[in-house]
Amino acid sequence: MSWSRIVALVAGAALLAAWFAAANSTRTRLPPAPAAVMAPDPELQAVRHLLQQTTRLSGAMQAMAAPRTPARNPFQFGSAASQDDVPATPPAGPRPAALAPPPAPSFELEGIATNRQAGRPVLTAIISGDGQLFLVKIGDQVTSRYRVAGLSAGEVVLDDSTGGPPLHLRLR
Repeated sequence: MSWSRIVALVAGAALLAAWFAAANSTRTRLPPAPAAVMAPDPELQAVRHLLQQTTRLSGAMQAMAAPRTPARNPFQFGSAASQDDVPATPPAGPRPAALAPPPAPSFELEGIATNRQAGRPVLTAIISGDGQLFLVKIGDQVTSRYRVAGLSAGEVVLDDSTGGPPLHLRLR
């Protein structure tokens, strides 16, 4: 081993020992610096404002009156009056002998489609009415009141199950 290597190893060991000694020595700590006066953070102010508004809204929601029960059931056909609107005794007066059948809905014949099944044409009527679209063949129901009695290239005949006159729908 040469003298230059020995000197380098001894110098390196001395530096390493000095570094370990410095790391283990106790230092005197400086007192903490006084807190600097900071300007208010705009994001912090926005969060505080949001919390205030949320608290105010929560208080307003609790102060609201409880919802009252609905006067009708939206899932039941027909309209039911609330108990406050129903008189305690039925009104006196003549009663009708029989109720008149409900008025006929307004149906329109939108079109007639032809399909081939088993080699022969089958007609399908496209009828709109009561906010619905019906695709029907002869014998099918159109609502609970009407049934398709006849179907031709330009006309559909609907029989009324309440005994009313049949409806004739024609293409325009």
